[in-house]
Amino acid sequence: MSRKTKLTPATTAILLEAHAQGLKNQALADLLGVSLAQLKRYKQEFNLGSNDHRNNIGRQGEQL
Repeated sequence: MSRKTKLTPATTAILLEAHAQGLKNQALADLLGVSLAQLKRYKQEFNLGSNDHRNNIGRQGEQL
């Protein structure tokens, strides 16, 4: 049985601001008090990409 957790508007603002500041997934999860898996679902819901520069370098190479 899964339980869907919704973000409050205040928590959503924290997530978006912290992501914009460049926090990585584990730091974001710790900040919000959620699991890494839950954080990844939130990021997918808001279409937030990776803050890890190594992932972005790989994506740039794929576009060439």
